[in-house]
Amino acid sequence: MKWFFVFIALFLVVFSSGCTVPGLDIEIPFLPDIFGGMNVQEQRHDVISIEKLDAIPSSTVRSGQSIRLRAVVKNLQSPEYKPVDNVEITLYNDCGMFKVTGDFCASKFEKDDVTCKLKMYPQSTSLVQWKLDAKEINVETPCKIGIMAKYNYTTYSTASVTFVNKAELERLVAEGKSFSETGTLSIGEGPVKPYIEVLNQPIVIDAGETETTVRDRGSGIMSFWLENKGSGIIGLQQASAGNVGFGDNCKMEDDATKGTKICLKISGAQINDAETKGVMSIIGEKTEIIKNCIMKHLENKNNKGETVYSTNFIGKATPKYPCSITVGDPSRIKQESTYQITAEVGYFYKFTKEIPITVQPRIKL
Repeated sequence: MKWFFVFIALFLVVFSSGCTVPGLDIEIPFLPDIFGGMNVQEQRHDVISIEKLDAIPSSTVRSGQSIRLRAVVKNLQSPEYKPVDNVEITLYNDCGMFKVTGDFCASKFEKDDVTCKLKMYPQSTSLVQWKLDAKEINVETPCKIGIMAKYNYTTYSTASVTFVNKAELERLVAEGKSFSETGTLSIGEGPVKPYIEVLNQPIVIDAGETETTVRDRGSGIMSFWLENKGSGIIGLQQASAGNVGFGDNCKMEDDATKGTKICLKISGAQINDAETKGVMSIIGEKTEIIKNCIMKHLENKNNKGETVYSTNFIGKATPKYPCSITVGDPSRIKQESTYQITAEVGYFYKFTKEIPITVQPRIKL
C-alpha cells in the first residue's frame, strides 16, 4: 500500500512540474522555475549513433584467419534537418594484432586509410565494415577493438525576452490587475547546446521623455552558457578548454597542431529602420553589444601575451556568462514587446564504441 502512495506522489510531482523530453520534442506543461522562469524546449541531443557493432562470423579468431568488423551507423535527425555530410567512422585501435585488408565502405578506402567518410541524410542508416586478418601470435590474447565516429555540427537556439512600458505597468497595477510573462527558450538538435537565460521577465522600461541614459531607463540580465548533453566529447584543443571564434568568418580547424575551435554566434533582434535607412538593434545600444559582452568574458592572454578567446568546460558545461540587455530605442515600447535573442554554436564532436575480440594461436599439426 505504501508503494501505491509513493507512485501517486511521484506521478503528481511529474504532472504538476514539467519539462521537455530530450530527443522526442515533447513538452510536459507547467514547468516549474528550474530554468529561472523560462519555458524550455529541447530537441534531440545525439544526432549520429553507432547502433550496432559486430564481429562476423565470430568474436574469436585464430592467427591467419579473417573476420569482418561491421558497424551500423544511423542519423537520428528529424526529417526536416539538412544532412550531415562530414561523418567519419574510423577504426582506431586493433591492439596491433590485425591487418586491415578489406575495401568495403560507403566510400572506398584510400590507401592505408581506415576511415569511412559518409554523407548521412536524416533517419538514414549506413553500413561500414572492415576485413581484419589476424596476425601471428603465440598465446591467446584479448583485444577491445575501438570504432570512433566524428562529425561537425551546428546547434541553434532562440530565447524570447519581453519588455513592458513602465507607465502601462503602473496603470495595470493601479487597476488591481497583475502582469506576468514567462520567457521561452527553444534549442535545436545537437549534442552541444547553447543556453540563453533571461530572468525576471518582463523587463520594465521607462519610455518617457527623461534626461536619463538608455541604460537608466531599464535593463535586465541575460546569461549564456554551453552544455555537452550528448554521449560523446567535444573536439577541443585541451581536455577542458576550447578556442572560440565569432561570427560568419569563424572556420573550425581540426588538426594535431592547431586543435579544434568552437564557432559561436549570438545576437539580439534587429530591425530595418526607415528613418535612419539602416539596421538598428532592438536589444542593446549597438548591434554587437551582446557579442561584445560575451567576447569580453572569453578574452584571455596566451603564453605569448596575445589576446585569444577561449572557454573552459567544468564537467560538461561552461560557466554562465552574464550580460546586461536593454532596448536600443525605449520609445518603441508603447505597451509590451517581445523580441528574440538567437545563438548558434559550431563544433566537432566524437564518440566511441568498443567490441571485445579474442585472437588465438594458429593450430599447429
